[in-house]
Amino acid sequence: MGNGARWRRLESEILFTGGPKDRIRLAVDQAVRPDGAVVAYPHVAAPDSVRVLAVHHGRVPMVTQHHYLHNTEITDLPGGLIDEGEDPADAARRELAEETGLHASWVYPLGAVATARSASTETAHLFLAHGCVLGETNLDAGEAVATKWCSWHELAEVDVMAVYGANPQALADAASLAAVQRTQAPMRAVGGALPEPHDDLPTAAYAA
Repeated sequence: MGNGARWRRLESEILFTGGPKDRIRLAVDQAVRPDGAVVAYPHVAAPDSVRVLAVHHGRVPMVTQHHYLHNTEITDLPGGLIDEGEDPADAARRELAEETGLHASWVYPLGAVATARSASTETAHLFLAHGCVLGETNLDAGEAVATKWCSWHELAEVDVMAVYGANPQALADAASLAAVQRTQAPMRAVGGALPEPHDDLPTAAYAA
């Protein structure tokens, strides 16, 4: 919007603090809407997170775990919360290694998305990881993660498969789907094939 129609915060009250290292807060702001009305705006103030689309020997890992709020198993790309003061790219490397055991030689930023733009302050930073070496996982306390490896074709077509019930573990996380979508653009530029172990996909796509 270019007409200056913006919300403005007057004050904020923290109702509850909890979660990992007490970094998640339930807050209520008193805010002025663009039409001048003052309203109460409840929201969750949460740390930013990362999602990582990793390539290892031409395949991509997905992780499935039970999510309390939705009371179901959700499959998404490896990822998690960014630690306080941590660079998003470093968080991407750390979360990838913790959940899958993969240590990436490089990560390439795919931008960011608002995960719940009207209800939470969380922004998910998306990365493509490549040149991975497989090691041991190091899950956080309380995590129970099942890793599934799939081909790029399975990952890129997973939504259509889910519609027809062919894949019960379709990606169900919006940030993960955004990472897949944003990886498709450079993939198309280089002919649709996943990079080889020492290829730099973004550089190759730019050259194409």
